[in-house]
Amino acid sequence: MSEIDVAERINFVGEDTGAFLSMYEDMTGHGTSVAGIIGARDNEEGVIGIDPNAYLCSLKVFDNENKAPLSRILGGIQYAIDNDIKILNMSFGTTVDSAILHSKLQEAYEAGMLLIASAGNDGMVEFPAAYDEVIAVGASTTDNEVAPFSQVGTPVEILAPGTEILSTSLMGG
Repeated sequence: MSEIDVAERINFVGEDTGAFLSMYEDMTGHGTSVAGIIGARDNEEGVIGIDPNAYLCSLKVFDNENKAPLSRILGGIQYAIDNDIKILNMSFGTTVDSAILHSKLQEAYEAGMLLIASAGNDGMVEFPAAYDEVIAVGASTTDNEVAPFSQVGTPVEILAPGTEILSTSLMGG
């Protein structure tokens, strides 16, 4: 079973997610999967991440229903700024253009942080990916085609594998 070394775990949700999960795991498994793609350990079981020695900091802002008020997202970004996090991955999006969110991301960018966000699925390129300071990532298939659900167009700066990705999953899978 693949394991992920997470150096820091900060929970902005403040709720107990249930007896069977640690308070830092996400109920959908999306964050766990992204962390595994980045840094799953080379332990001869399961998958190996892009950089098994990466310093990962888990900033949990989404609750068990995959929802987060802007205040928690801003808190996570501020934590990253205050703790000199070098890369901030944001695998979420909204169709709402928030001046407050944009301002906080500009502050992070000016502090030297590399900002990366999912471009979104089925519609317009969402925020925060639509902001100039953020690298907007679309999804490609195993045939190096744009995934049918992925956003395309000018705001999308790069495509990354987005289908049939083997990674870590909930509860150590």
